[in-house]
Amino acid sequence: MSLCDLGHKMHHLWIVWTFGTLTLQVCCTGTEYDGGNILEITPESEKQVQCLQNILQSWLLDLLKPLQPEDINVKTTVHVRIPSTALQLVKEDLLHCSQSLEILTGNVKYIEEDKIDTKETRKTINEYNYTTYHPMNEIYDWINGIAKKHSQFVTQHLLGLTYESRPMQYLKIVQNYQNDQRIRKILQNLDIYVLPVLNIDGYIYSWTKERLWRKNRSQYGNGTCYGVDLNRNFNVSWCTHRSSTNCSSNSFCGSSPVSEPETRAVVEFVESRKADIVCFLTMHSYSQLILTAYGYSTGLSRNYNEIFKVAEMAASAMEKIHGTKYRAGPFSKLLYEASGTSQDWVHDLGIDFSFTFELRDNGSHKFTLPEDQIQPTCEETMAGVMTIIEYVNEKYFPNKASTTVFNCWINILIFNTFMQVSVLFF
Repeated sequence: MSLCDLGHKMHHLWIVWTFGTLTLQVCCTGTEYDGGNILEITPESEKQVQCLQNILQSWLLDLLKPLQPEDINVKTTVHVRIPSTALQLVKEDLLHCSQSLEILTGNVKYIEEDKIDTKETRKTINEYNYTTYHPMNEIYDWINGIAKKHSQFVTQHLLGLTYESRPMQYLKIVQNYQNDQRIRKILQNLDIYVLPVLNIDGYIYSWTKERLWRKNRSQYGNGTCYGVDLNRNFNVSWCTHRSSTNCSSNSFCGSSPVSEPETRAVVEFVESRKADIVCFLTMHSYSQLILTAYGYSTGLSRNYNEIFKVAEMAASAMEKIHGTKYRAGPFSKLLYEASGTSQDWVHDLGIDFSFTFELRDNGSHKFTLPEDQIQPTCEETMAGVMTIIEYVNEKYFPNKASTTVFNCWINILIFNTFMQVSVLFF
């Protein structure tokens, strides 16, 4: 290898890790509760909606659900955090509006317990080990540190709350990044949203109780069974293929489409921005595949030839990093028929560039990938992600003008222990 080739290779890896550093901030941040309370409020009239919005603005309260005061409507369930020192005064204001409320004390306790664990093992950014798996509290700490360090081009936002009321936060990456020309070119036109851990409750349960837990932790059957496979819960050919109505099944599709708070949070976000979203990527394991729509049908999706070409380009880019071979093609043909997936739901909304990545490996280790494969998996995955995003950028902005900002929503949906690897990528 010549010095020129070596320099080119080192530069390429630097690009991967620089972009990875940006998006690593995406995981959920811990919320400071300081002994406060979460109130659940449901306005019953337009007058109550307006009154509640005024209270939120005047007290500068932390709105957890929905994300913005203007999204509050009649019959909308609202979750808001109230500092203990202001609780009584805010309750009085709400009662003046004839607002009924419920204090969700149990949920606050649950979140505060997570916060205590986080403090016990708090790590700085410099101490974070990128070649090992991390429990959720360490991921929270890491995200907090990175978000503060790169606040000039990264902002954190709350997507919603999990079934057990843990905050799901996503990261928005915008134009101000200057360290690399390749990434700067993308961010001139695209905002990137990243959600690396959607199934937070299930992820924590996999650390504390059951190593290979797949589903979320919602309760069904009067407490006799737990959890829904979130990637069978989207409203697209719901519960018709490789899914079950039995709540004890690992592929339980839920009581209805979008029955789960985690799924609902993604749906509300995407639907509110669907006119601007041009790309959707969802990360899973395992099998080394880049899947296109559809999972619920063996028929080919619209624009299949172009979508397949892009998937093959990404697979080729990934193989060039460490020689790992990825196959590209329709979900139903390369993997199996499955209904209710996020990828198919997004594609049927009109977002053509919707892909599912099934990462390492081909089955030797299944969902327990050795830690020495974390970094190479990260590097090759970033090559595939960058290939897709660059194609989308060139397609929608052929003249490289930055007149309109579109959103490329990179949604990380991991329903098993490989989630621990994926958070290192993004």
